Formats: sequence, C-alpha cells, structure tokens
Amino acid sequence: MTEYSASRYPTLRKNSKKYEAVKKLQSYLVKAFDDLQDGFVDGLFGPNTEKQVKRFQKLKGLTQDGIVGENTWRALLSSKDAEAEKTTRAPASSGEAPRPASPTSGRPNAAAEKFKRAFQTKGYAFLDDGEPYYLNIVGVRSASTEIDSFDDEIYLIYRDESTNLLVEAFPATTDPGKHYTQVRLANS
Repeated sequence: MTEYSASRYPTLRKNSKKYEAVKKLQSYLVKAFDDLQDGFVDGLFGPNTEKQVKRFQKLKGLTQDGIVGENTWRALLSSKDAEAEKTTRAPASSGEAPRPASPTSGRPNAAAEKFKRAFQTKGYAFLDDGEPYYLNIVGVRSASTEIDSFDDEIYLIYRDESTNLLVEAFPATTDPGKHYTQVRLANS
C-alpha cells in the first residue's frame, strides 16, 4: 500500500498553485471514475476538479468540502492501490474489458461509443463511416460561469489508423474573463 506523507501529498483546494500535486490528484480521480478522461489532468484546481473531489469524498463517506487533506489523500491512495490490483488481474467473468489507460492506447474507447450513441439518439450528424481519421469536435460547457476557469471541455472523437474509435478531452473555457473581454481583446 502507498504510504501517505504530508510532504508528498500536500493539502489542496480550489485555486491551489501546486501544479504537480494537482496533476497527481487529478490522475487519481481519473483512475477512480471511469467517466473522467485523461484530458481532465491539467494541473489546475478549478471548479471541475473541486466538483470531482466532492464526488469522490461522497463516494468514500468523507466530508464533502472539496479540500484534499489527509483523509481524502488516504482514500485516493487506497483507491489507487485497488485500481492497480484490479488491472493486474484478468477481466471479470462478465466479459467486460478493462478500461484503457489512455484514449490513444490503441484500444477502442467506450466514451467515444457513448458520444456516438448520444449524437444518433438526438439526430445530430456524427462523422463516421468506419474509415480512419473521421473527426468530430465537440464542445461541452460546464454549468459554472466562473471567469478565467478552464472548466469546459473540447472532445476530439475520431478513428485511428486501425479504425478504433477514440476520444481525447482537453480543458477549455468559454468564460475568458474581464482581462480578455474588456482590457486586451484576445481576438478583436
């Protein structure tokens, strides 16, 4: 089991400037939740990271304050150890494949299939004829309107050269803030 130490796992909260520690936290959250993508790991502790921390705290029966202190780190570390143990075993008898470690790992990504089904259900166009390199670009806005916060996401959904349907996520913002909308226009 991974040992907790305050120097290796500092207390983190929204707007923490400890980039590497936040990246570590975010990577543990990606391992804890199948619906988070590797693009979630950006080193920025914004509203989306806070929301996922509270979600994890609720799952583990911890105080849902969005602050990653000793108890939350210990729960994350034990989840990480459980995840490592789970991925070294054979897939469950249900026939379910383990979740790919990365959207570009060369194995089909279940999130990409979910996007495709959602588009089809809504009657939206989804570019895909089963051939490589068809590309869909999807923007997903956060409910938050906090300025200067990269809490929205851009998804690239495409087929690789082996025709596997993959998805990659990138943090984005549609609320650029006062500086870029009033002081210095980023794109006049």
